Amino acid sequence: MNVIEKPIGSRPSFILRWTPELIAAVFAASVIALTALTATGKLGDGIYGTILMDIITLPISIITTIISLLLEQIDADLLANTAAAGVALLMPGLLEVVLLWWVLHRGRRSAAGAKFGLTLSWLTASLVTLSGIAVLTDSWAPRRPYGLPFALGLLQAGLLITLRHKHSSSDLEQQH
Repeated sequence: MNVIEKPIGSRPSFILRWTPELIAAVFAASVIALTALTATGKLGDGIYGTILMDIITLPISIITTIISLLLEQIDADLLANTAAAGVALLMPGLLEVVLLWWVLHRGRRSAAGAKFGLTLSWLTASLVTLSGIAVLTDSWAPRRPYGLPFALGLLQAGLLITLRHKHSSSDLEQQH
């Protein structure tokens, strides 16, 4: 087919072509934003931010919690260090970003992988959105209502809808 004869819209747009990477990047931004809000004290206290981070990084946070309980020999001075505490808070999220990106790419090869990738993506988008709602609606005085986690969760959900549309239209093209 000649370039001139090529129908308009036959080449996928940037967003459609890079949707898995964008989904992982938006989740990474959510993790980094929540870590920064926790580390700077904008959420009031570290426990609240840590709980939110553990929630949005499910299932990885369960695994890292078990590992940290098994490795209780970590020096208390190291955990008192602010930078080490920030890395410890950020690590489950970064691991989940890598997992999310990997399953979205590997999921293209099998139906089970695609289902797992989309399930994990919807789980993370839902948990980020819910944690954003929790931050926005919390009325405890030291906490300030930051809408970034909420907005990033909605953005991730929008990208997932785009990814679903991309897969359903490619399935229709394969049937014809």
